[in-house]
Amino acid sequence: MIKNDFNQPKGSTIGVLRDGRTIQEAIDDLYVFKDSQGFINVDMQTGATLEEKLRNSFTIANTLLVGVRLTAGKVYPLTGTTPLEVNLAKFSLFTSGGRATIDASEFTGPTALWIHATGSYPTPMYRNTTNYMESIELVGGLKAGVDGWTWGNRGMTTGTEYNGQCIIRGCSVYKFDNCIKCTDSSWRYKVSDCMISTGITSVFNAPAGLIDSGESITFRDTQFSDSNGAKFIIACANFSVGMSGTSVLNTPVVISGNGASLLIDGMGNNENPGKHTWMRYVEVTGIGARFILQSSTFVCNGPSSQTRPLVFVGAKARALFIAVKFPGNLYMFHVNNPEKVRTFCEGEGIVKTIACTYDIESGAGNIPVHRSLNRFYNNGFEQDLAGWALNVGMDPAQTATIVTDDTNSGGKAVKVASLDGKSVFLTQNVRVSSGEEFASFVAYKVNKAASGSTPGNLTVTFKSENGTTIGAGSTSNFSNTVGAWQQGGLFCRGVAPVGAVSAEISLRVRDGAEVILDDVIVNFL
Repeated sequence: MIKNDFNQPKGSTIGVLRDGRTIQEAIDDLYVFKDSQGFINVDMQTGATLEEKLRNSFTIANTLLVGVRLTAGKVYPLTGTTPLEVNLAKFSLFTSGGRATIDASEFTGPTALWIHATGSYPTPMYRNTTNYMESIELVGGLKAGVDGWTWGNRGMTTGTEYNGQCIIRGCSVYKFDNCIKCTDSSWRYKVSDCMISTGITSVFNAPAGLIDSGESITFRDTQFSDSNGAKFIIACANFSVGMSGTSVLNTPVVISGNGASLLIDGMGNNENPGKHTWMRYVEVTGIGARFILQSSTFVCNGPSSQTRPLVFVGAKARALFIAVKFPGNLYMFHVNNPEKVRTFCEGEGIVKTIACTYDIESGAGNIPVHRSLNRFYNNGFEQDLAGWALNVGMDPAQTATIVTDDTNSGGKAVKVASLDGKSVFLTQNVRVSSGEEFASFVAYKVNKAASGSTPGNLTVTFKSENGTTIGAGSTSNFSNTVGAWQQGGLFCRGVAPVGAVSAEISLRVRDGAEVILDDVIVNFL
């Protein structure tokens, strides 16, 4: 009643108060119940329930362009089907001095929070970055079809196309179908110091077909953790995500969008803490898509349970590792690997390493990164003995024969037969630089045991420019066990010494043994 009775225009000078406000303006301020700092305090608003107060606060903020403050330690229920619209071009949503929770466990709509910013380009886009969402915990009921944070314009094509430049910090979102779901016009969302966890479909989802999306999406000092099997999905073409100082833990990453990219840097971490079952860390399959791990940690726990490579790189995709240490251990990546080799990466795509290292001091053994990083030719003998030098010790009774009926992988392998007290060598030489670190793998099957303790070995030795052998190199002996394919090379590892310009990769069969060899992999990093 009194509000209507004093219905004065904003510019009226009738009844001007000491602070310069009109009576109407003073009443308006009382009506929206601003707190002492001028923010819309949810708890002070009209409404029969706390949820009504919350929704009324958003309505008022959208009109008055005033920030909404939640009370630290308080839980605000969100039910029904209508999302809360957080338009960061108009107001901030935050909690002071702690954390407030929005409990959407009983919510049944498509998304709980629609986070966007409608300040248009070129003016007034500057408003988008002056507001923020901070210290808000959003928890769902883990219901199919109910998402947590939705970004972009949610399919609105009129008046809301511009939705970028949103700042979110110190928040958490968990227990939703998609914890974060992108729609059209999702770009320059800046997330810091947040926790995203526990989904059904995804913890982050950039679906295929989005328009005006994918520019400079970043997560800084954030954690994607224990996703419940939900994935981090980039299916939109040319969609780019950067993670600095961010951990991706027990959360599979899938990059299927053509030209899409994910960068983890700034001492981020990719790990499976507390898990003892295999999990694919990263699958990158989009044409020209990239997964980049730079100056970050790559950790794999429960080595005996890791029965397939951690990273899959599709035929036209790329994985780049820059200044990364590959951990050492007896990983069982070959067990369920279709390629039947023990490497960190599988697939036909391109894998590159720059300034990477192995954990050669661990004493646990090391394995190569990917077959494609071989510097020598014909590692699987698919081209018979091309590229390999054969030394039978001038005894034609010692032989190396290509076989097709018993291989580790592919269509061919080489069967090497030695005489008692003698050796057969297959060798290749490759260029190296001093300081490069190496790890090795070879598949072998002993048909006939040696008279001595070992039927042969894989050895890497180094030479100077004038051909002088430098140091003793590194050797991994084969087991004398007859009958099944085995994996060797775990301890053929090390560092190219000062002055080394080439390395000789040598396969040796000795002392009357007959051994089939296949899939020789030596990676220099």
